[in-house]
Amino acid sequence: MSLPDVSLNVLAERAVASPRWAWILGMRVILRADGYGLRLSTPADLTWITEHPALPDLTDAATIGSIGMLVRRTHKNGFLVAVPCAEGGWQIHDRHGPYAVPTHATTEIGAWIALLEAS
Repeated sequence: MSLPDVSLNVLAERAVASPRWAWILGMRVILRADGYGLRLSTPADLTWITEHPALPDLTDAATIGSIGMLVRRTHKNGFLVAVPCAEGGWQIHDRHGPYAVPTHATTEIGAWIALLEAS
């Protein structure tokens, strides 16, 4: 099964557009205007970032982990994990196997964002 590649910018835009999206302390942010990066470390940062166009840095491990946490909280399932598939790509599983919502994607973060959108 061949999956289409989706750019990280497209994935980041999809994540932020999701009704369940929330910025979380510890995420790395890329400001759209100049590419400047910011690590959200205080509540004041969260207030500031909601007033400026920004995207999550999907190359940052802490940001990916925060998105996973956001998805687990949204689905009320602390057992969700991203798993590489034998045929390629990634899928979200819980303790019983593949999660009920289809999440097959070419990247780990793509699978998390697919599940966030399905929330």
